[in-house]
Amino acid sequence: MASKMDRRTFLKMTAAAAAAISMAGLLGGCNGAGEGVQLNGYAVSVNMKNAKSTWDKPAGAAADEGAGYFRVPLKITASVGISLNPMSIFSGMTSAGDALTLENKQGLVALVQNVPTSVEVSFSTKDKKIYEALDSGSVNLLLNVNPTGGDRAVQYAINFATSEAASSIVSV
Repeated sequence: MASKMDRRTFLKMTAAAAAAISMAGLLGGCNGAGEGVQLNGYAVSVNMKNAKSTWDKPAGAAADEGAGYFRVPLKITASVGISLNPMSIFSGMTSAGDALTLENKQGLVALVQNVPTSVEVSFSTKDKKIYEALDSGSVNLLLNVNPTGGDRAVQYAINFATSEAASSIVSV
């Protein structure tokens, strides 16, 4: 059985489709939605389900001796194939202004054109108080991803206690 579509029904359906597409565009920059935050030909998204923090101390050491590690899995998609140095892409600090050390700064991040590349970014601190503040969520880890080396970066404010990340584009 064939159904007829008149002009009025067609226009209503077209308007509804346009509204749905525009809403999807608005939600695309939200954490966990779409293809990630877009910045100059790159898309960056974070996977908070697999983000983790750990305090490692040598055997027999005091409780405050050792180092705290913060691991955040990312996906980066580039519009071109390129290899980048992690030291030039990633930086991190606490929302209180404490510096963190980038652990995985060796090697290159190889990006294949239009193929999402998984990268786990690791930061550390030897200060137990800074670790506890990040782990408890009283401060956030501010992870900057700057694949272009330009004056803007994608920044994630990561809360390890709630497993939430808020993204924004910031000037660096």
